[in-house]
Amino acid sequence: MTKSLLAAASLLFSQLAFAAAHTGAISSATAGSGRAAVDASESPFLNPATLPYLHGYFFTSSYNADSLKSSDMAFSLTDNMKDTLIPTSVGYLRKTVQASGVSSQIVSQDIRLALAEQVAAKYSFGLAIHNKNDRSDLESYSQTNATLAGVTSITDSLSAALVFDDFIPASGSVPESLRLKNLTSLGASYNYKKVIRAKLDLVSATNNSFAKPSLLGGVESFWNKWLILRLGLGRDAELDSNIYSAGVGFQGPKFGIHYSYLSRQEDQNSFRHTVDLAIPVW
Repeated sequence: MTKSLLAAASLLFSQLAFAAAHTGAISSATAGSGRAAVDASESPFLNPATLPYLHGYFFTSSYNADSLKSSDMAFSLTDNMKDTLIPTSVGYLRKTVQASGVSSQIVSQDIRLALAEQVAAKYSFGLAIHNKNDRSDLESYSQTNATLAGVTSITDSLSAALVFDDFIPASGSVPESLRLKNLTSLGASYNYKKVIRAKLDLVSATNNSFAKPSLLGGVESFWNKWLILRLGLGRDAELDSNIYSAGVGFQGPKFGIHYSYLSRQEDQNSFRHTVDLAIPVW
């Protein structure tokens, strides 16, 4: 009973995670894309190699809730001050889901440490190590894995990224439905005169298969110095699902707050709201 409950919950998680441990409001508003972009609230979870391009000390928080009775809460602290030896970020993610027809909740907690280094003027590499624990009232499963990533600035406006999520083979003692999935992602981000940013990600299916990859993309329009509007469109080939998203953001000198709404075509009742807060401490 407990294992089937965990399996049901993991299915719900997989339908909402879009191949990443956590997608905040900025990436969710562009259908889950953003692996080659630099954002304080997204970089620790989507691509640790982008940490060297964040200058300062940042605190971020994120919360989302969806129509399938699951919710995410994430926090991160990122340090890349002038005297910082290695850009570093620590993050915490907690997911809860109420599986249909049962009273128990499934709780998933993820603690991660991300490190990155800019090895040349246009190249950066990052490594994130994390421990994920899934538990119900009676059982729990723990997994430790890692993400390896790189990003390059092709021009001042165009960047590209390569991300290997959870590349260490999962333990056979963990139920298959809960095992962390080996995924490979290619990302691109293009900024046009600080007015429009376009993002496009190609994400493999489970076990790094590109037979049925997912294509995620979106645009951000900077209406003025602080207000940002976002639209996204994606195709999750593994789940045979179209993704539609939209969002708005405020990026001020002291803090940023962002909101997104995301839905899937095949189920008009499947949607997710996400709110992020990012504060540059120093």
